[in-house]
Amino acid sequence: AREAARDGAPGASAEEPLPLFTSCCPGWLKLVEESAPELAPYLSTCKSPHMMYGAVLKRFSHELLGVGADRVHLCSVMPCVRKRGEA
Repeated sequence: AREAARDGAPGASAEEPLPLFTSCCPGWLKLVEESAPELAPYLSTCKSPHMMYGAVLKRFSHELLGVGADRVHLCSVMPCVRKRGEA
């Protein structure tokens, strides 16, 4: 929502602190939350591309496959062990 507000989305409020820090790395986000909690309000609330793709895949592919959404799973092989937190 904060990102949409900054882009001028109708009905969104831009009363959030700036600058906005963003990263797709869950390790970086955890580091900021633990090491510099005063910066937490400045962290983006966007999901990682992996999580967004998983939600889209689950939402639309089950209809194409003719199965329930609970039967659709996304398996990714990634080099970073911090991605386990997104499972």
